[in-house]
Amino acid sequence: MTAEEETAACEAMRGGCREARDRLIMAAVPWALSMSRRTAIRPSLREDMECHVLMMLVSRIGLFDASRGRLTTYVGYITRHESWQFARLAAKRDAVSLSDRDPPARPVDETTYLDDETVRHALCRLSEAERSVIDARYERGLTYREIGDERGTSAQRARQIEYRALARLRRHLRCESLSRQPD
Repeated sequence: MTAEEETAACEAMRGGCREARDRLIMAAVPWALSMSRRTAIRPSLREDMECHVLMMLVSRIGLFDASRGRLTTYVGYITRHESWQFARLAAKRDAVSLSDRDPPARPVDETTYLDDETVRHALCRLSEAERSVIDARYERGLTYREIGDERGTSAQRARQIEYRALARLRRHLRCESLSRQPD
């Protein structure tokens, strides 16, 4: 798109034209995918990262203002930020794995260890949907898109369920570790 086309589409989008919004999104997608592929991340997570970047782009395209710069610049900011955030969160998630390949005792801090029974008990406190997403993600290694297809939801919804489940697990495990500490 030329700068004039971007300006016209931006003004039309601000006026409520969905076609203009869709034209901006379609012009932005190739740039976003190209830029997100440059991020150093495990190949198994690349599809999830691209999906995340595209969802963020679609959700933020309404904030694009052609008077402040070109669409490619705006897409670059969003893509770099979201790719970096996704890679950072993936690294954190890898550091806290819930699979059977982990050693039997998991350190919570320097002095507290949780056994497998405690972890199983915390997993049982999750809802069925949360357990199935955690199982699909960590035991079977499925992507968000595959989990969403399997559950009949979107990839974004699968990611949200996983995020909520991990937060609940951390909370349950933290409570368990505090209750087991000697007085």
